[in-house]
Amino acid sequence: MAIPEYINQESDIQGEYMNHLKYMLDLTDEQKVVFQKEYDANSKDHTKALLFAFFLGGIGGHQFYMGKTGMGILYAAFCWTGIPALASFVEMFQMKDTVNRYNEEFAHGLNVSIKVLAPSAAQQSINQHEEVQAALANAS
Repeated sequence: MAIPEYINQESDIQGEYMNHLKYMLDLTDEQKVVFQKEYDANSKDHTKALLFAFFLGGIGGHQFYMGKTGMGILYAAFCWTGIPALASFVEMFQMKDTVNRYNEEFAHGLNVSIKVLAPSAAQQSINQHEEVQAALANAS
């Protein structure tokens, strides 16, 4: 299935809001609903991440927000040195790419999980057919 042209276009809108749509193309309608609910609940926001880095970066607030608990603890442990504050200042300029990368990886993982845990109706039909064939083979 080809990816629609509006998804292939490079733009800020694609990076922030539409990047996950390419992972929904091969899902059924029910799977798309599950995907969208999970993505909306767990994806990260550029603005929030940037604000955490600006106001709480010295104690690792942005690291905790991005799910990097180990790095957050490391930042908090060394906050008295000022090094985490300097590092978070530098990371603020990379935050958009970091959030986009996180959301992309999350969308990919979610797509794979949904396909494995909630297979499409066609795949369920194939699986049921194989089970019936196996049962008939065992019965004879």
